Amino acid sequence: MNRRWRGALHCLVGVALVVGLVVYGLNLDRNSDQPVTPVRLSVESGFYDSPFYLEMSCDRGEIRYTLDSTEPDENSLLYTQPILIEDASGNPNVYSMIEDVCIELRSDILALSGREPKYGFKTPVEPVDKATVIRAVCIDAFGNRSDIINAVYFVGFDQKEAYDGMNIISITTNPSNLFDFDKGIYVLGKTFADSVDEAGGVPPALPNLGNWAGNYKNKGKEWEREAYICFFDADRNLKLSGYYGIRIQGGASRYMLPKSLNIYARKRYGAETIPAQPLFGEDWQLHSVNLNAGGQGVDTKIHDPLVNTLAAECDFLTREYEPYELFLDGEFWGVYWLTPRFKKDYFESKYGIRDGDVIETKVDHIEVGTDEDYRPYKDMLRLIADNDMSDEANYAKVCEVVDIESWIDYYALELYIANTDWPNNNRSLWRVRNVEDKPDADGKWRWVMFDVNLSMNPERAEDNFITRTTKRDPIFSSLVDNLTFRNALYARMADFANGIFNPERVNAFVDDYAARMRHAMGNEYKRFMHDKTEEDFIRSCEDIKTFFQLRHDNILEAFGGK
Repeated sequence: MNRRWRGALHCLVGVALVVGLVVYGLNLDRNSDQPVTPVRLSVESGFYDSPFYLEMSCDRGEIRYTLDSTEPDENSLLYTQPILIEDASGNPNVYSMIEDVCIELRSDILALSGREPKYGFKTPVEPVDKATVIRAVCIDAFGNRSDIINAVYFVGFDQKEAYDGMNIISITTNPSNLFDFDKGIYVLGKTFADSVDEAGGVPPALPNLGNWAGNYKNKGKEWEREAYICFFDADRNLKLSGYYGIRIQGGASRYMLPKSLNIYARKRYGAETIPAQPLFGEDWQLHSVNLNAGGQGVDTKIHDPLVNTLAAECDFLTREYEPYELFLDGEFWGVYWLTPRFKKDYFESKYGIRDGDVIETKVDHIEVGTDEDYRPYKDMLRLIADNDMSDEANYAKVCEVVDIESWIDYYALELYIANTDWPNNNRSLWRVRNVEDKPDADGKWRWVMFDVNLSMNPERAEDNFITRTTKRDPIFSSLVDNLTFRNALYARMADFANGIFNPERVNAFVDDYAARMRHAMGNEYKRFMHDKTEEDFIRSCEDIKTFFQLRHDNILEAFGGK
């Protein structure tokens, strides 16, 4: 080949190289902006009898994953081969050993304050049951990341009787969201430390440990954390999963173990509502639900489900309770009741009420509604408290603004179960703002039943709660002056003794409950109060039966002939 042709060939090669580099560069630029598809898992979340190998794949890039519930990044474990998934229960306890979640675990604080533990909460001495939590992300050569994929695997749980017949809920969130000193919602944390600094030392003994400051006492969206949640039914089918917000819920019970949680659907998490059908079998769309840990009824957790089930036909609002066992960041975290929250979407769905037309009060503040709605509520209370209810004309005016049958049923029940955390606490009323031609949409105030965990104590079964409530509740004190109301109230309490709270009916409920829950509650005792056993749970259930037998005789003796 002569020199001229060799020069031409070199020129063509150079042009081709330049063109190739340009095209490659264009492809680089294009690929650098392309979304990365999420990691694919060979096995979906769920329950498995035997160990297995989990394979992960993605279209391009490398897979990084975590096993500790933290969000994966470029520094996380690199996936290079299938991962053995087996029963993780034998792994060391991690999050369940954190002591800052409860003052009763902080012996240093109790010693300085002069307080003794009330419930006997302890960190576990044995490995708690665990699930394997996988969080994985694909990261390409340009640093682009896919969405995080989450999975939770329960292996060998078919051999664990503590979960027989129980729904399971798994909540996965960055552990720092729960346990970090500054932002963790589950700990005493910075809020408690700041209160100590302000007081110049650990505060002296307080009447209620639940009154002490702590991160877990903080409220509002600032203290809501994102979590990935899976709901499994008793047959181990995945009913619902997705990202939601979680917050600590409750009053004084926030210091206890385990803690109640609210779960929120929000657009920024991926869904604006929680479908009630897979959770409660109802055709509702809810914005939030409650995962209730039982509060002060921690020994049995029977109080709310018993009342709401047996009194479902009474003329006040009750709600559904579904039993769950929780795994928090892969570790067993106790027995809970999943319930709808009494918010406007619940009322609107249940009664077909127009959007935004519900007013609900809770312990004398507006829970659902606007500031303007407080006036008619206070007007109703003044109408009752400031007028002589023995005058039938005044009583008739009251009956125009309240559903008197609801009031009679509600007071009769609270008095019957001897609720000591009432009437000063745990009171709630609701009504519609605008009258509609629908059930319970007549604009009258009706009662909402919630939180009866400090009731049904055999030692209070023969107490006169009418006298007690008259001294504590000016509304009841006024109403009971009316002969019609008083006679209807006494008759309703006698009806309860012979009907919904008849000892035979209560005993059947309690026996069924105890048989269903004994292993689950024994598992919770081992986790949080390992000085207790399943036999203690059964004895506490027997105390409930004893209360209702004694109360039945007491009520019929007092009011059976009226």
